[in-house]
Amino acid sequence: MAIKTKADVSPSESALLWLAVVQRPFRARELWLAAHLEQSWNGNDSASLEKLQVSFKAQRYNDDQALSALHQLVGKDVLGSFSDPLDSSVIYVDLPEPGIRNVPSQESHYHVLHSLLSICFVTVMNLARIQKDTAATSLTLYAWTHWKTHFEMSGVDLKDEHWAGMLERLVVKICHDALEFLIELNNFVTEPITLSVMEDQSRCIALVREAQEALEGPMELLSSLAATKEMAKKLQGSREIFETFSFARQKGFSLSRNPDGKGKEMDSGILVDHYLHQTLSLFEKEAAHTIRQLVDVARGLRGVSAAIVQTPLYEQLLKDNVENASPLALLAKVADFLETVGTFPYWEKFSFIETSNPDTTLKTQSTLARDAASLPSLKTISPLRYCLARLVYKTRSLPSATFIINPPNLTRPSSFSHFLTSINSFNSFLPASFYNKPLPSIEPTNNPAKTSPSILNQSLLSSGYRITLFYSLSAIILNHIRTIFTPWLGQSIWFNPLSNLRLAITNPEIFLDNVSDFPWLWVVFIDIQKLLWDSTVRRVCTRPDLSRRRLSDVCRILYFTWVFSVIDLWFSRVVYTTAWWIAMRKLLGGYDAEHIALRNLMAENRVKFLFFGFNTVWYTTSSIIPLGWSSLEFATGGQPGLLILLIGLTGGVVAVIKYRSTFYIALEISGMFVFMGFLFSTVTILGVEFWTDPLGIEGSTAMARTRGGKVKRVLDGQRIDWKKSIDGLKKKMHVKKAKNC
Repeated sequence: MAIKTKADVSPSESALLWLAVVQRPFRARELWLAAHLEQSWNGNDSASLEKLQVSFKAQRYNDDQALSALHQLVGKDVLGSFSDPLDSSVIYVDLPEPGIRNVPSQESHYHVLHSLLSICFVTVMNLARIQKDTAATSLTLYAWTHWKTHFEMSGVDLKDEHWAGMLERLVVKICHDALEFLIELNNFVTEPITLSVMEDQSRCIALVREAQEALEGPMELLSSLAATKEMAKKLQGSREIFETFSFARQKGFSLSRNPDGKGKEMDSGILVDHYLHQTLSLFEKEAAHTIRQLVDVARGLRGVSAAIVQTPLYEQLLKDNVENASPLALLAKVADFLETVGTFPYWEKFSFIETSNPDTTLKTQSTLARDAASLPSLKTISPLRYCLARLVYKTRSLPSATFIINPPNLTRPSSFSHFLTSINSFNSFLPASFYNKPLPSIEPTNNPAKTSPSILNQSLLSSGYRITLFYSLSAIILNHIRTIFTPWLGQSIWFNPLSNLRLAITNPEIFLDNVSDFPWLWVVFIDIQKLLWDSTVRRVCTRPDLSRRRLSDVCRILYFTWVFSVIDLWFSRVVYTTAWWIAMRKLLGGYDAEHIALRNLMAENRVKFLFFGFNTVWYTTSSIIPLGWSSLEFATGGQPGLLILLIGLTGGVVAVIKYRSTFYIALEISGMFVFMGFLFSTVTILGVEFWTDPLGIEGSTAMARTRGGKVKRVLDGQRIDWKKSIDGLKKKMHVKKAKNC
């Protein structure tokens, strides 16, 4: 605080004078200033002081009366500047120069608003370090809490390009800084967290997963808001539309936070929700989308507060941050600010109501007193799964003083994820680069050094094991129907692998003659249908509308069906490749009769024979050998699942071929055995997955790490020289002030 008058004044007088100069709405915590001043005064001006106190106590205080009372106390000419001892290193540099504040009330608010927005511009990350007991003297907290009041009293219109530009840059800057903070929180909940064994392990893991999922929505919305253009123009246009329609005032909207009695959670029941429901259709589509995003970000940030505040997660977070720093303060203030900006079209309705929620921090902090053993309000984990998970963790736990969430040894993708990625990459004659594009929703991270397993499993298990089992069973039935009526759908030009493998062992020349006897039109048809099948599944399943439950269910079942068809294709290709090598070994290693038969085959169908041979060699080197080698690598790294799967499939095929006379009926009804095999494999994989990761924390962590990296890259690409930006705005404001003078 730096206030100078012609006469020396006491510290208490200066404090009250500073309060009046900035035209701050009175708050009960600041009453001690006036009381202190009254005690230190001689009593000559007690009447003026009483009038001043009455003016400040009023809900809608009278500026003229307050200024008049102050003029009687300290005179008219006051030279003052804004400062804050809590943030002096930032504010002293970036705020405007001191100036004469002896101006009309509206003009005073005009100047103060500029200073307060400048404070908000440069102090986002400092909010976490300002404590509750300093609120009465912190200009930073005052700026974040009461900028809207000064905005209304100054009569600023967002049609003014200078104010519109400043507000837009301020929102973008706040979005960027909030994203920086959320990325730090995301890193915290995805890095190894060591907790005492006295804590409930399953509850702690569930809390970490809930925090990871709570961060997803705000990070995505803030990334989108940071790239929004002409936000002020959209908000101003929406406000004019709302004020134009008189029926909005005649509806008698309730101004309670939960007008319908629903949504009693602290992160729901945003004040503006029922207005949006009634009037959002009046606005332009882009403007309505922007308003909805701002409100949803506020809700999401409060949801993040609710997720990270619970013991012992919050205690661990405070240990990793600066001492006495409160992440909740930053989240609450940014949520209030963005909600206030989003409610700009409705400010006329909110004139006498505090739209922000200053009690959010207190409400979330009160949850720290909850019993540590109580079940958190989990949104994606059923109570039955949670109870079974607790049983699994207790069964697997070893004697130790601590346990680790997100252990550092989880550094590579899941072996099953690698298996499906491999078979997806080499499932047709088309270039491998076309198919080397997994669905974005299950795409493993490209940086295996920073990923944990089961991104694929997490995306498929996001609805729970019971629903996933239903999806799998439905997909297995659909795949079985496909093999009966359209066995060529999603397959290569060769199917019936087991019968042809048996033929390659007994009569290799007949096998090669059969596989080389195909029309070229059939090859073209197979490639086209494979292209259409994969493209359709990719387009339909990449971004389903999750708000439409039935559509989401259909997409998941379709994707499971596609996965089973790809596994069918992979199995057929591997068996046919093996059969080709067996047939060639028998003919090349045989006698003259075998050599003559091979020459005759090559003479009759030379091009087709070479085509089949080339694809066999290519598939062997590009898919089978890398997949087998990867299974050994995963097995040595502690993930033998893929190797066990390959050994089991190989052993089963060898047994069926070796004892083909015994399993003749099995060969004839192999479709049913494939059906049962898929079902058994699905149940086994789900069982193993539940035993190793009952609550899905590994997959959730992998997806959160991938999301954090993507948001970080987006943020780095949108960085702006904020110092130059705010300096330019200051120059424009000074030019405008000079013109007004």
